[in-house]
Amino acid sequence: MRIQHFFRNASIKAKLLLAGMVAQAVLLILLIANYLRPRGSASVDVPGLGALIVAAGIFVTFILLSGFCYSLTRRLKRLTDASRALAEGRLDHRLHDDGGDEIALLSRQFNSMASALQQHVGALRSATERLSRNEERYALAFHGANDGFWDWNIPDDQGYFSPRFCEMLGCSIDASVSNASPLETSTALFIARLHPDEVATFRIRMIEHLKGITPQFMLEHRIRHEDGSYRWIMTRGIAQRDAQGRALRMAGSISDIHLRKRVEQQLQHDAMHDGLTGLPNQPLFIEHLRHALAQRAHNPHFRFAVLALNLERFHLINDSYSHAAGDHLLRQVADHLGRQLRGGDILARLSGDQFAILLHGLSSSDEALETARRLLNLPAFSALGSQQILHIRCRIGVATSDDGDNAETLLRNADNALQSARRNTSSHVQVFQASMYDKARNRLTLETELRNTLTEKRLSVAYQPIIRLFNSSTASIEALARWQHPEQGFIPPNVFIPLAESLDLVHELGMFVLDRVCLDIKEWIHRVGIDGVRPVSVNLSARQLSRPDLASELLDTIASHDLPPELLRFEVTESLFTRSGSPAAETLQKLRETRISVLIDDFGTGYSALSYLHVLPCDILKLDGSFVGSIATNSRLRAIVRHSIGLAHDLGMTVVAECIESDTQANMLRSIGCDFGQGFLFSRPVSADEIGQKLVAQNEVSKTV
Repeated sequence: MRIQHFFRNASIKAKLLLAGMVAQAVLLILLIANYLRPRGSASVDVPGLGALIVAAGIFVTFILLSGFCYSLTRRLKRLTDASRALAEGRLDHRLHDDGGDEIALLSRQFNSMASALQQHVGALRSATERLSRNEERYALAFHGANDGFWDWNIPDDQGYFSPRFCEMLGCSIDASVSNASPLETSTALFIARLHPDEVATFRIRMIEHLKGITPQFMLEHRIRHEDGSYRWIMTRGIAQRDAQGRALRMAGSISDIHLRKRVEQQLQHDAMHDGLTGLPNQPLFIEHLRHALAQRAHNPHFRFAVLALNLERFHLINDSYSHAAGDHLLRQVADHLGRQLRGGDILARLSGDQFAILLHGLSSSDEALETARRLLNLPAFSALGSQQILHIRCRIGVATSDDGDNAETLLRNADNALQSARRNTSSHVQVFQASMYDKARNRLTLETELRNTLTEKRLSVAYQPIIRLFNSSTASIEALARWQHPEQGFIPPNVFIPLAESLDLVHELGMFVLDRVCLDIKEWIHRVGIDGVRPVSVNLSARQLSRPDLASELLDTIASHDLPPELLRFEVTESLFTRSGSPAAETLQKLRETRISVLIDDFGTGYSALSYLHVLPCDILKLDGSFVGSIATNSRLRAIVRHSIGLAHDLGMTVVAECIESDTQANMLRSIGCDFGQGFLFSRPVSADEIGQKLVAQNEVSKTV
């Protein structure tokens, strides 16, 4: 074991020395043996035995050295093969490193080197793979971003642009150029392609970044395409600086944003233009007005005017034909108006059938008025999908540059003038006056206050007696809504009732009056008893009678006060019965079935009163005051009234004459058979308390009689 351990761990030099010593020892032993051999022995003395012994020693030495050399060369060959395997890339190849000689030590060092090399190569391969994956990832991201890239060597003023940027510009790319070899060119060529309107902005932004004022360069701008057009791109970049902060290099990306900018521009256009006619809409028209006002501020002699134009009864086109026909007509009107204007004038569509016109550079207000009158003459238009010819009329409101100091005010004043023209029966063109704005503002204020008054129930009810003409006693009473404004005083019914109609508050107003009347009747019953109370008539509006459940609402309110229905009456206007499809007749018939009388107010003012008189669900006719005013002096009118009263009597109705103001009128009506009278001659509208006093007095008189 010791000998084996020696041969395993001994150095090569020691092994060679040992082999030499062994060979010399063998030779020495042979020589000694030959010398000590007895001379007189029987053995034969072989000549040259010494030489044979020497030869045998040399042979042994050769054998030992040959064996050692063979072992050494074999181990060296394994080391050479291992080096060749390592060179071929087989980094996992290892040598056996048993022993302690130089070859074993060299094998161990080789194995250590191979392991270290394998680790380094493995790490390098891993880094290379990560780098390759990152390069693929970034290449995919860049390709997905569809951006071009640029690099600018600032001291040399040399730029490098990727082929994708050339594709954006429509430039041809040489086949030898790839993404790995960017295109080189001077930055001056890039600047030369910029849109002339954006060169200055580009330079300013770039200088700001190079000076370190901005952390990044970024600008949306246009650049010239090969076909001569300009396309929108976004250029981004950031500078690399030296220790002194000077920019030495700059790189970034170029994005094609042409489609996005086109979409944005289209959206901006759509936001500022009418989708049907392509005309500017109200926001854009306001901007044009602001520019005109700014021009007037610089030049006080510059004059302009705003025209608001509205088509009359346009809704009939939509109702009679179709909305497509209405749209077609609007496009025709817009085209016609545009041809009538001068260059520089602005035509806009504000809403459904309303247009606005800005007239620039007027010599006087009369010129605006003349233009408006000329625009009134609209030609005949053809209806879409029909041979019908449409004759459309319009009304126009005019406001000049002197009528307001801001765009919104001018447009509002033109609209106020238009509303005045729509109410005017003699002129279709109205020029704005300050009083129009005051009226519009007062109306808006009044609308708000009417809502609050109804909510807080601050309206009152006045009562006007209806008198029997033959004995001047009170037969019934009419309830009249009254509004005593805290600042403006008494607001006439012909002002606030139409206002309530337009605000769709008239039903709330009517139900308030009915509820108040019921409360007052209860009070009168308490004072004079139910037999001393006279029926009270309450007015119903057209909007109320369009409600299908109106009869139930009215009867429920009366029942909630525990009153007999015959103490209430309801007045309606004659014109209601000329409307087809109205539920008014059915509603009134339901009321009559509960012993509630129905009065037809303003009789004789309709277009066909006699044609449907026999089917009216009513009990009492009220002659309009226009008949009463001239009855004493107009014999023809008196004959009409007399025959109307006779006809009503023949149909089982009684007649009330309104607006009686003189004894002559009262006597005349009494003489031709009129049953009842109402007017200032007998009593003005008074409070509920005064009516109570009248009922008390009349009740006492009836008791004495």
